[in-house]
Amino acid sequence: LTHILTQKESVDSVIVLPPSGLRDNYWRVVKKNKGIVVVLTDNAQNILNRIKFFDIDSKPINKQLTDEGKKYYLKDIKKDITYFNRTYKKADISVNISGLNPDQASMKVKKTLENL
Repeated sequence: LTHILTQKESVDSVIVLPPSGLRDNYWRVVKKNKGIVVVLTDNAQNILNRIKFFDIDSKPINKQLTDEGKKYYLKDIKKDITYFNRTYKKADISVNISGLNPDQASMKVKKTLENL
């Protein structure tokens, strides 16, 4: 991450980090660099609806969740949202993308940044 952020070409780029991107080692690197930190938020059900599964070689797996499986993952997603919300306060901007497809979400982020 340090290497990427110090490259001249990264000035006008978007760098996506996992939810832990504003914690510990990641955060130490991110806060030293100039740029706008944007957090995308969504509700747990929408995240569950988009969940994808992959095998050990990162190949997609077609897996249908049972009602019990959905409850398990929904509970886990809600715990993650609660846990990571504390660090999301470090971001410059938070954009809620609930119910949006990827194109709509990116447009919402773009408009939010243009209004700064």
